[in-house]
Amino acid sequence: MSCPACGAAAPRIHTEQLHELRALETFRKNGDRGGEADSLNGLGNIAKTRGDLAEAERLYRESLAIFREIGDRGGEANSLIGLGLIADLRGDLAEAERLHRESLAIKRDIGDRDGESSSLNGLGLIAETRGDLAEAERLYRESLAICREIGDRGGEAPILGNLGNLAQTRRDFEEGERYLLEAKSVYQEVGDIAGVCRQLSNLGISAQKRGDLAKAERLQRESLATAREIGYRVLEAHCLVELGNIHADKGEMDERHRCYTEAVQIKREVGTPIEQWFIDNGY
Repeated sequence: MSCPACGAAAPRIHTEQLHELRALETFRKNGDRGGEADSLNGLGNIAKTRGDLAEAERLYRESLAIFREIGDRGGEANSLIGLGLIADLRGDLAEAERLHRESLAIKRDIGDRDGESSSLNGLGLIAETRGDLAEAERLYRESLAICREIGDRGGEAPILGNLGNLAQTRRDFEEGERYLLEAKSVYQEVGDIAGVCRQLSNLGISAQKRGDLAKAERLQRESLATAREIGYRVLEAHCLVELGNIHADKGEMDERHRCYTEAVQIKREVGTPIEQWFIDNGY
């Protein structure tokens, strides 16, 4: 489960950000509004990965306004997808669904199959969060079929991961792990270190559910280390919660408290929802 490429993750993301910032400066200097909006959207994606949801939302909204101004419907839908993911991360499912449905309608109208797949995946996440697992699976499978039809390997990976998590929820651990390993492999193939990092954590959850606490802790710590290296704060908080759960299973309550405290602090800083249990227990 080791991830040799993860050591280069932070420099790579920093390089991507510098590239987008330089491109943004050039587009603005040349009066290229479409290029400016594309760069703003790319910077929003980077901010989202780092867990700076307020900055990501600002960048997506700025790109959305420009795309609408110049009549770029595909770009408009891309910004709506980004805003939908931010709303989902913040726990505003009604707003997330509205944004994803608006983006889906545009993508279908203009025949953008790749974008249609992204919107369907986003709607699947919302259905899963609401507990409608059958609808979530339907949306994920429709999204995956489109990605495979058009040969979008990078688009396949998050959907495979979502199907893996869904199988875990249904306690089909064997199928869940198969999907998660396939997702991790695709993320490695396309060089998406943040995606690899997420799947390591998901595989850690699978190991914990199977009772292999040593493996679970190793995977969560590997994911946590990479999340910290690349500044992926949303995932950092997630890994800390999962490590706290592992410590609880091992009877190490002081370590559990330390992990939960750090996780909740990060959640407050980045603006993601804090589960009621943490609030009720004074975190």
